[in-house]
Amino acid sequence: MWTSAAGDSGDSGVMEMSQEYTCNACKQKFTLSVSEATEMRRARGDIFCPHCGQPSAVKADVKVDMGGPKLDGGDETGETTEQPVEDPKPRPSGGAQKIN
Repeated sequence: MWTSAAGDSGDSGVMEMSQEYTCNACKQKFTLSVSEATEMRRARGDIFCPHCGQPSAVKADVKVDMGGPKLDGGDETGETTEQPVEDPKPRPSGGAQKIN
């Protein structure tokens, strides 16, 4: 799928696929096609809930990985038993200096 700011859209089969959204404000679920969602974002800047009108809708079944690679000694929660390595030569930052 591809879109451009000029309004050209990509594959019509993809653009007509429906996506489910859930509003974080009122918890209502609703569906929009890819083209409807794209047009709403262009016109209004976000996906707005048709029930309460809030711009807090998020696509359903989207998982965001908020971590980085696992460290050695970590468990399934991502916690690690390793101690952080201290900088061998701490350097003074110099602090904020007045500009004349």
